[in-house]
Amino acid sequence: MKEKTKFIWILIVSLLLIVVGYMRYYPIKHDTIELRHIIEDKFGVNTERFTSIGLNNKDFYYFVVTGDNIAVVRMKMGVFNRFRYQGMSYTGANFVNGVVESKGNKYLLVGGKNPNHEIEKISFTLDNIPYEIDLVNPGDIFFEYIQIDNKTFDDHIFLDNTILYNGNGEDITTTIDTSSGGV
Repeated sequence: MKEKTKFIWILIVSLLLIVVGYMRYYPIKHDTIELRHIIEDKFGVNTERFTSIGLNNKDFYYFVVTGDNIAVVRMKMGVFNRFRYQGMSYTGANFVNGVVESKGNKYLLVGGKNPNHEIEKISFTLDNIPYEIDLVNPGDIFFEYIQIDNKTFDDHIFLDNTILYNGNGEDITTTIDTSSGGV
């Protein structure tokens, strides 16, 4: 009986240590307020607009406009829907884009400012393969993704291989500030 009680206590203490370790490794609850605080503390700015993309229910990217700048926060989700901060990119450019990997698949993420709601579609090429992204809700900002070929070597799109279209299908690339930063 004594050994059984000892085993139970060891098991309880071990489980408690595992839970505490998990909570330290994935300290963030799925709470946009906590994510806003991370961005505000890191850059000393007030976050105005927030949108996100979740890939394979594991990798999450939060896009936020902070004044005249754009930030993309990368988070990884654990088993119990808690998050771990993976990093952040921050730019004063008008757009961000980059190729990311999630569960063996590659995706291109594209986000940007769209103050006049002009941009409705983006076409681009990566490794000579053409792609198109139709903006789902073309508002003041957008943050979209598309799955791309896993053999793609390029890690972001360039200005010379990207065309922006309005709702009428007209090329408006030359009328938009296409400055870009990485995700």
